[in-house]
Amino acid sequence: MESVRAVTGSGMLLAFSLVATPLQAQQPEGFEPYLGMKDQFEISLPVGWSVYDQGAVLSGKPSKTGLPIVFSSELIDGEAMKSGGGQAVEKVLKQLSGVEVGAISGFSLERVPAKKGTSCNGFDKKAEKKLLALLGTDPMFGSGRTIREKPHAEPAAIGGCQGIRVRGKGTTSTGEGKMLDVFAVSDGEVLFLFVLRNLDENYPKIVGTFEKAISTLKLAAAPTGGK
Repeated sequence: MESVRAVTGSGMLLAFSLVATPLQAQQPEGFEPYLGMKDQFEISLPVGWSVYDQGAVLSGKPSKTGLPIVFSSELIDGEAMKSGGGQAVEKVLKQLSGVEVGAISGFSLERVPAKKGTSCNGFDKKAEKKLLALLGTDPMFGSGRTIREKPHAEPAAIGGCQGIRVRGKGTTSTGEGKMLDVFAVSDGEVLFLFVLRNLDENYPKIVGTFEKAISTLKLAAAPTGGK
């Protein structure tokens, strides 16, 4: 069986084989565990997907917070990005842009230090309001854009903790409809934002896979047996 692939800071491609984990009991067909960040979380991804850690590629080492992680149906070549070869860098940037709009199946993870009012038990009203304000700064909701649906939150069980799902609808600079869909959860130290930003036409093709992947998420800090 093909394994989930991860690009490390050294550009080395690591394969994580299907192994027995708590995720398997509810693992969707065609998915397999990704354990490359098990100190923070475990998640299952479609077989053959890759994981591109932008921060590790640029700094040479992984970190608990920093630049986005990109989960993608295409292999994004970190070694080429690190080497600085013009065509290779252009290809990586094109792939990242493809994931951003949904032309390539995938989603991203943004990790930032957790703020007061966020924990595995959930978000208090003030923290939720601050997160909505932060997500509302996305360019699709910016000056000159049409805000078709202001970002709004609803409670969601995520990774064994209580989190929120934020969704909104904006537009691109050329007037195309764009969707924002975020699963936000905190372990008290790190705020995890699993993000899907897609053009309207691509969102229906990818959201199901996104939801299935998030359904397998398990934060390392979550209570045993929690979901």
